[in-house]
Amino acid sequence: MMDFTKIGNQSIKISSGSINTNSCSSAASSITSCTTSSIISSDSISCSDSYSLSFITDNKDCYSQLLEDLTVIDGTQHAFYETNSGQYDKQIIDIERHISFKRKALETIRESELCYINDFRRFETFGLQIKKWLQDKREKDAFSKFLVSPANSDLDTLILTLKQISSVHELFLIDLKKRLEVWGPTQIISDLLDAFKSKLSIYDQFMENHPKFVMLLDALYKLPGFKKFMYATLGDNSDKKEVMDGLLHYIHIPLHRLNVYIRSLKHIIRYSDRSHPDYYSLLSVSGNFKSLEKKLSGKVNRCQSHLIALESILSIADCPLLLTMNLRLLLFAQLIKIDLDDPSATSDVRMYFLYNDTLIFCKKAKEKKGGEKKLEYKETINLSATTVRLLSPEYLAKMCEVKKPMFRIGKKTAEPIAPVNNEAFGFELVTTEFNVSGMAVPQMEYDGNGLLNGITSKRRHAIRTRSLIEQNIWVEAIYKAIRAAKSPIS
Repeated sequence: MMDFTKIGNQSIKISSGSINTNSCSSAASSITSCTTSSIISSDSISCSDSYSLSFITDNKDCYSQLLEDLTVIDGTQHAFYETNSGQYDKQIIDIERHISFKRKALETIRESELCYINDFRRFETFGLQIKKWLQDKREKDAFSKFLVSPANSDLDTLILTLKQISSVHELFLIDLKKRLEVWGPTQIISDLLDAFKSKLSIYDQFMENHPKFVMLLDALYKLPGFKKFMYATLGDNSDKKEVMDGLLHYIHIPLHRLNVYIRSLKHIIRYSDRSHPDYYSLLSVSGNFKSLEKKLSGKVNRCQSHLIALESILSIADCPLLLTMNLRLLLFAQLIKIDLDDPSATSDVRMYFLYNDTLIFCKKAKEKKGGEKKLEYKETINLSATTVRLLSPEYLAKMCEVKKPMFRIGKKTAEPIAPVNNEAFGFELVTTEFNVSGMAVPQMEYDGNGLLNGITSKRRHAIRTRSLIEQNIWVEAIYKAIRAAKSPIS
């Protein structure tokens, strides 16, 4: 809409130019009337030379004035013609360019639809190969259990659902191609997009079943030999991570498909004139797509965080975390684990994954030639027994200091060592650990009935962030996760 406003401003400027040109035309009319008055008032008229203007009057002064007036009139008419002609040509060029851009936006949708449909066709073929592979291995215990579990029927549901989505898009692609074949300046496409939007309720069904599909993929990845089967089926010369992400891709792309049409409609409306018969219908269709996206946004976020939770678990070697229907990944980033004995050290970089009930941190594992790139699991922090708090100003000051080297090479200097940074940011997690064996330093706790609950100890885990904004994001997210983990399940 801002672009239309700009175009509107240009139109006003052109109108202003036209007003100025009309003023010039009025001036020319007044000059013509003055000239006519001088001609009429002339005393004598002669037609001695048909190729000269001298036949109008013998008065040299009037003759010179007449030539001067006509010169001014001719110049004004020439300028008036050029101005209007240039503006008219520019309008024609703008209209043609906008029609071309509008067609390109539709062709972009067509190409995107074709790639989208081809993705689903590949999955349908691959899904049938998975079913055949499972049947071939049914004699083994792990496979026989899978075949009688709900995951096997979920695989059928996934294949069927993606096929239904693909069918809807195939029909839309056929209709879109027909419109583009007869494309013209007055072509209407809002009815086509509106009819297509009315069939997108299948996405709601897909998102309702999405948690089951994520659990299905988790079960498949745990089957013995499944990775080898994927490498053999999809591998070729592809990177191993790309192969392993292959299945995740197919249940990820439908989550954000509506954005494609919203962005494309924005461009189509941008290059549609307000006087076009389809303009306001396109605005209405665009609003309908945005309303649908807003309606599904909550489901999209939940599905996305569940899928990323699976992806993170697959990326961690020997990850103890088990995927459940309710597990969600809330936040992840590379942060610095603070050494409590040396707060200024910044070399211990870890990858932190914040789930809705757990915080896991890992370290980058050494890459093995030809092996998968994995993170090395380090520790799990149970949020239900954890509190979060900001680091004290005194501790932050220590984080800014530079530790003096034990041995100094070169001349000594009396100047103090400057801090690495003027500011430091971070927070700490205080975890209450429970030890039934009682081998640790005891801190006895009793419940309301006076019974011994066990022996607890507290541990600190300090984390350094790169900025105040990052610190606040993590503290707020951890605080909400802790509150949710501690709240009773209703």
